[in-house]
Amino acid sequence: TDPGVVPFIQIQPGKTKSRYVCEKTKSLKPIGSHYCSRVKRIVLRMDHFCPWTNNTVGIYTQKSYILFVAYTFMSCVLAAVSISSRFLSCRRSRLRRVFNANNQARYEFKPWCRNVSSVDLICCVLALVLVLIFAMFTACMLWDQFRALYDNTPYIDRLQGRRGRKQLLTTTLRLVLGESFTWRWFLPLSPTLELRHRFASFVKDSKECSLSSIINIKSE
Repeated sequence: TDPGVVPFIQIQPGKTKSRYVCEKTKSLKPIGSHYCSRVKRIVLRMDHFCPWTNNTVGIYTQKSYILFVAYTFMSCVLAAVSISSRFLSCRRSRLRRVFNANNQARYEFKPWCRNVSSVDLICCVLALVLVLIFAMFTACMLWDQFRALYDNTPYIDRLQGRRGRKQLLTTTLRLVLGESFTWRWFLPLSPTLELRHRFASFVKDSKECSLSSIINIKSE
């Protein structure tokens, strides 16, 4: 999946301001983009490279990354609750009361508590430990993404001491998710047309600014 790779635009020596030049590729580097050593290209609004998805988290893939982490976290929580509920239910009592057609009560073993072997118990404990570890791990990643959205500052920019322009969280969400609030926010769909237009416009504006800044300096 394309994370938002900036097309290779040859710079003009002496006509392009240095802040818009990538030292590694010697091509146009828009403000807010970074060179990814894994894909060997410049990615717009790059956050980091994720080994779990084997892709760079950029303007086109941040939405799918957030959904991946969020749904993994919720799955871990659901699994932890299910396993814990089984232990708690069997600890209170292995019997349950059921009623027949004549509304007469009788007791029988709970199916999930009957003949629990040592292997079953060990597997449940290991599964609970694993889901708790992954739940904490994904919770940390979700918090990191929330900070990036709230501050409008990707992870790499934050490491470099840069801060994005202050704006409402809803504005940043629309930029990342590609559209106003809709049910499509919750599905890992391809980048919207609005997001693709914004990407193309940003690259075009950066190219014009990189040239006009030099022209303005010379004219002064």
